[in-house]
Formats: sequence, C-alpha cells, structure tokens
Amino acid sequence: MRPLHQLGKKIKAIFLYLLFYCLGALIVVTAFAWIYSLKGINNSWKISYEIFWTIESYNFNEVLYWIYAERVVNDLFSVLLVGTVLAHLLKPLNPILFGKYVTCDTVDRKMIFRYWIMLPKNQYLYDTKIKIFLADYETHQKGINKIKPIWSLNEHDNRLNINLARGIRFIELTQEEYNDLLKAIEKLNMSHINEEGVYIGGDIIIDLSIRGTSENGSTYHAWHKYKLEDILLGYRHVPMQRHSYDSNDFYREVYLSDDEKINLNSSEDFYQLGKKEFFRYQHFDKVYRLKSSAKSEKAEKNHDVLSEKQIRHGQYWGLHQLILDLFSFIAWFFLDSDKKISWVFKKMGEYLLHITHIRRF
Repeated sequence: MRPLHQLGKKIKAIFLYLLFYCLGALIVVTAFAWIYSLKGINNSWKISYEIFWTIESYNFNEVLYWIYAERVVNDLFSVLLVGTVLAHLLKPLNPILFGKYVTCDTVDRKMIFRYWIMLPKNQYLYDTKIKIFLADYETHQKGINKIKPIWSLNEHDNRLNINLARGIRFIELTQEEYNDLLKAIEKLNMSHINEEGVYIGGDIIIDLSIRGTSENGSTYHAWHKYKLEDILLGYRHVPMQRHSYDSNDFYREVYLSDDEKINLNSSEDFYQLGKKEFFRYQHFDKVYRLKSSAKSEKAEKNHDVLSEKQIRHGQYWGLHQLILDLFSFIAWFFLDSDKKISWVFKKMGEYLLHITHIRRF
C-alpha cells in the first residue's frame, strides 16, 4: 500500500541516519583510543568511549590536549550530524506517486494514466505541469538539452496544466490520441528490428513527469518511465472509493457515447441500496481485466489483477485483509477526513463491522 510505502521511506531515513551516527561515533572513539594507546594509556578504548559520551572526566597530563580535542570533536560531530538529520527529517516526502500501469480501456476506448498527489485534505500542489511523451532508450542517452520525442501530448493542453492538484487523479487519452500513440510505438518498435527479425536496441518508454509547487514554496518533481509491458490492453484501474468499485457501472462492458455518459448516474445502484462509503487505498496499483483481453504476465505475477469478487469483498481473506483495510482506514483519517473525533469514531465502528463481515453496510 502506497501510504505505508511513504511511511516506510521516512522510517528508513531515520534508521539510516541513526546508523551513520553510530558508525561515525565508533570511528571517532576508535581513532582517539588509538592515539591514547600510543601515549601509553591503559584501557584506551574504554577511556575514549567515556570521554566521547561525557560519562567520565579524565585529566591525563600526557594526553590532556587530545582529551580536549575529543570533546570538541564530539560537540562538532553532534551539532553537524544532528542538524543535518533534523533538516532532512523535517523536509516533507515527495507527494507525487505514479501508478504501476497504463490501462487501455477497450470498452470506453481510452488510455488512462493514474497518479497520486498524496497530500492531506485542503493542501495542494499549485501550478502543476505534466508532460507525457514517447521516446526510446537511445534518445534518452544522447545527452542533448531537450529530448525530441517520437510522440507527445501538447504541453498547452488543459489536462496537463492544473492550478490546484491533490488526491488520486487520472490523465485520459481519447481513442484518437491513444491510437496515434500505439501506432507510434509500433513504428518505433519496427525501426529496432534488424534484417533477421531480431529486436535490437534499448527499451521503448512512455515518460510521464509532474512538477508542482506547495503552498510554502517547495517545488516537487517526479518522473516515471512506463515500458511496453506496463501498458495493459483491455484493463481498467480499480477505483479506491466504494461507491465506484462496488457499483455495477465499473464492470460495464458496453460502450456508451459521451451523451449517454452525461445522462448516466454511474453510482445510482450503490446509493439506492443505501451502502456506506469506504476507501481501499490498496487498490491504487490494482487493475481489472475486461473480457477477451490478453493476460499481463507482469501484473498477474505481482498479484495486481483483481476479479470482481476480490474488488467488491477484498483481495484476501481473514487477518491479512483485515490488516490491509485497517491501514487503509488510518490513511483515510490522515489524508481525506476532517479529523472530527465524534464522526471518526462513528465511521471507525461502521468500518470495523463492515470489514469483519459482522454487518455489511
């Protein structure tokens, strides 16, 4: 689950800095212990350790200035390293995350990129700029100032320029746009096949980059490269809100025109049954396979392809699914709730009854 992954990155940073701190202290203590031993001081390592951590005070005349030096090194070491640690830990994580796959919905005839601006409610990235283009490995490695893409979306397109952005978002390519992209991929692929019919050269890549500025002026930028195996033909991204993933419209395999979609209440069946809204953030990298679509070896291997039953009721059973749903509830509390305690307790009670199947809302 991506929120846990973000938390894991922060914990990893803390652990690494603690490790560097301990290793640095060990090096300093050992260095001064070696100096003390050269001056004929017994138990030099123990004495150096106690001086460094100010456990005991020693005043050996033969190494008095070295003792002073170790104390000064300790102060400098602590100030510099702790200051660096604090500066790093207080810096927010990059909130821009990308979905694993690009889906081509062969029913609604569109290609979809999914990304997540993981910021709490009422916090946004401002003046967000998005770029999508197609290039091969060799183009990326030329070292020129600006990559000349084989195919790209117009950078002035309103879909790629957003004043305020947060939460889980989608970039949709129309049927005409993704047909042009697929033709460009096929043409680029053919240009890498030699006379013997063998593919030569590096990977063909769709680049997706996002840049935005937070309200405190920090600029965030993220770049993701999708390989051909990451483009899933005949799939849909699984929604994270229950009114979408538990609605019959998500599993629809009948094409609707734009006019029909405007008049369609896609979640009408959900609300008519009086169901409660819940979130499953673990769905972010999951996809649903439409009928008569080719299997994606990569997505299947990663257990990212869910059936309708798994989407509606949970991918796993028992404690595994319960833990995932509880973590999802905690993520929802920090990211999308108003943090009103009375409402949260009520929602938590409903959520626990729902995910344990004691009472399905």
